[in-house]
Amino acid sequence: MNDCGIGDVPKMGFGGLFCVRNREIALDSVKRMVDMFIEAGYKCFDSAYAYAGVEGFLSEALVKRYPRDAYLLTEKITAWKLEDEDAARRHLEESYANLGVEYLDFLMLHNVSTMGNRIQVYEDYGVWDLMKEYKAAGRTRYIGCSHHDNAEVLDSVLQSHPEVDFVLLPINYLDWDDEIIQGRKNYEVARAHNKPIMIMKPLNGGLLVDLPPRAARLLEMAGVDPVALAYKFCMSLDGLITVFTTMNTVSQAEHDIAMFDGLSPLTDEDRRLIGQVVDVLHDTNIVECSHCRYCMQVCPMNVNIPWIFADMNQDFIYGNHEVSARNYNLHTQYGGKASACIACNACVEVCPQKLQIPNLLAAAYELFEVRREG
Repeated sequence: MNDCGIGDVPKMGFGGLFCVRNREIALDSVKRMVDMFIEAGYKCFDSAYAYAGVEGFLSEALVKRYPRDAYLLTEKITAWKLEDEDAARRHLEESYANLGVEYLDFLMLHNVSTMGNRIQVYEDYGVWDLMKEYKAAGRTRYIGCSHHDNAEVLDSVLQSHPEVDFVLLPINYLDWDDEIIQGRKNYEVARAHNKPIMIMKPLNGGLLVDLPPRAARLLEMAGVDPVALAYKFCMSLDGLITVFTTMNTVSQAEHDIAMFDGLSPLTDEDRRLIGQVVDVLHDTNIVECSHCRYCMQVCPMNVNIPWIFADMNQDFIYGNHEVSARNYNLHTQYGGKASACIACNACVEVCPQKLQIPNLLAAAYELFEVRREG
């Protein structure tokens, strides 16, 4: 059972990071993805003030082309974008205008956490009260928050703010029992407060798709699609509103929609396979970067952090240093090499995966720059 208590929301949602992860995506492609999504019976679309470009894409591809009752929209107020206590209202009205809608379905505070003192910013600037005001005025149907911190922090937030209708959490089978991400613990706290959940990062930024060869062979021998396995895990949880996909291309949308339509319940054999895949991933020296690019928004040296980590993972997983080094040179040919990092830690403050980015960039420098010079 996964009844969430919030209306009839299809369990597959359209993730809002598509234009962040695929910076070259064209409007025609987004329109095609939106059409496929709605034609398949899905309707929930994710957006955020901090996702550069997503509001404009959704306005053109969705809002201007479909009646308002054909879709559901989320939006997020972002602490690290707030210059003063009046900024939240300005940003929110800007988001409504960018999207071209009079009301939202789900309005939330973006990443309510201790990172960057965000909890205090939301409290000091009265943003919780602002959301309640918008809900009372019919400008949004539900209010909530997304969360990238530990379970104790989430418990404190939900105790202080019982008005929260739902929580958006990063959940996937790799991070389920991770002591840093605390997928299971955060989920259990939300459910203990009787809050339904939305899920983001079900594929862990693609790490559960592009698996190490040993893990990929395990699933191939069992005839299991890695994307399907990841979504089945999320779909097995009670209190679920929707799972936001990470579709960045039309071909990914075609695959995920077809796959999602045919999902069967998670089985004991699936759980056994998940355990084996997690063991392989833990044995592999991977960097759990989700390519959200928040780090790129604050890096003063414009280090190409997500792609550097992707090149490191390629080296660790496949062991072909020549290819990964060539990709590193390609991704940093116009600047942004690992050696440019000044260890200011601005990236660490915004990383939802809680990665120690300067340390990892130092390792990338050794792997790709020192090794090449040697």
